Amino acid sequence: MTAVYPVQDLSFLLGLHVIYEYDGGIAADLYVRNEHSVDYRVLKGPLAGRWVTRQKASVASLGGGTGILSWAERTGSTVSMVIDPVGRWLYGSAFFAKWVDDNPGPTLGHQSDHLEGIRKLRNEGPVAPHSPLHQFAEITFLEVCSTDNDEVISCGPGELPAGFAGLRN
Repeated sequence: MTAVYPVQDLSFLLGLHVIYEYDGGIAADLYVRNEHSVDYRVLKGPLAGRWVTRQKASVASLGGGTGILSWAERTGSTVSMVIDPVGRWLYGSAFFAKWVDDNPGPTLGHQSDHLEGIRKLRNEGPVAPHSPLHQFAEITFLEVCSTDNDEVISCGPGELPAGFAGLRN
């Protein structure tokens, strides 16, 4: 028997901007910039204040309106999330580099502003053992924006209006 893989129609993912909160209380917003990159901000939790733009990512359809986004951070951490915009949930698997788990402070702020420092810390490590996070999250806010829109995630979490993390629709 030959496997039949889902058609790679990514139209339901491209331009998607969501705010979500994991069952453990971590909250973030994510923008699927295009078929090769994502932007995101961490709004609540140990990495609150971190934001990343133009993160290279693998974006694929799993069929049935469900997609998967995966990327390797410059920190040495990796992330993969299954997202169902219609069901308004996602499942995130992140493997945080040991040095990030031990001392997240240097990763806060806009990643592009201090890439050299992050690379240095990553190379000094330790990267392993990774600290895993596997949790479901509720999508509390969802909108579809144009692709490659620099206005969707254009500032750090600390510059957002009060109540942004609690937006619901």
